[in-house]
Amino acid sequence: RNNPSETPLQAIGYKEVLGYLRGELGLDETKLLVKRATKRYAKRQFTWFKKEEGIQWVDITGLFSPEEVFEKVEGEAGTLNRLTSFQGG
Repeated sequence: RNNPSETPLQAIGYKEVLGYLRGELGLDETKLLVKRATKRYAKRQFTWFKKEEGIQWVDITGLFSPEEVFEKVEGEAGTLNRLTSFQGG
């Protein structure tokens, strides 16, 4: 098991930015590596979520502000709660 004090060192981009600060990587290469690590992490998350039962996906296509996304998710959660209550779940 990981030491809790080591956990921040595993954050996406930490290793890459540290390499940049040490002069081991250029800025463009650092950006590329951080983007790549972020995409890989997102892909792993998506794969994990697809296997989980009961996940309620919310389509936020076309929404740009955090407020719009929050309102959409809040509305979907309310609908789901009403359906669950109605079905006796």
